[in-house]
Amino acid sequence: MVIIGLSSVPAGGKSTVAAHLADLGATWINADRVAHSVLETPEITKLVVAYFGAAIVDKQGQIDRRQLAKKVFGDDDSSRQGLRYLESVIHPSTRQLMTEMITQADQANACAVTLDVPLLFESGWAASCDEILFIDTPQRIQSSEAERRGWTAETLKLRQSRQMSVEDKRRLSTRIIPNNGTLEDLKLQITMFWQELTADLLNIPESQTADPHCHPFRQRTH
Repeated sequence: MVIIGLSSVPAGGKSTVAAHLADLGATWINADRVAHSVLETPEITKLVVAYFGAAIVDKQGQIDRRQLAKKVFGDDDSSRQGLRYLESVIHPSTRQLMTEMITQADQANACAVTLDVPLLFESGWAASCDEILFIDTPQRIQSSEAERRGWTAETLKLRQSRQMSVEDKRRLSTRIIPNNGTLEDLKLQITMFWQELTADLLNIPESQTADPHCHPFRQRTH
């Protein structure tokens, strides 16, 4: 089984690429979704509310992630300390669940897993990957996507400042995927990558891979 890691700038198109890889046959492991499920467990919810206070709880008694984000994504000592605490209670369980999901995918004869992790290199997940795609997104597209998400320019800047530099991400990735055209242009590049990957692993000529979707095979795993 091949593990594909995704990297980009914030609001750079990772989820779009992950979704298309899933359409082609890869198992999509979304670290944010896993972390959200961990946050919703009673024991973690209790710890987080005790630390940040009732202001982060909505009318249904659930953690309001927008309010929580306001507590941890600021540029002050309190926000940084809050983020460190939040990561300390969420990350261990998130990593454990993601590891179990990778194992389950391998046991189910999945051909590939896509790791959609916000901080792929910083979190150490890059070491588990056979391929790392850096989605190279220009600022105009990044800013447009950030605006669509409701992020302010300051929010985008703060998120960017907490990540590894773009130059280092490019250097540490195995492939650079330009994201400077249309959505269909991006999907075409990912489809071509997938065809190349599966043709190589199946040891068949790329010209014969008329169907770009995944075929069953097994490859070494970590």
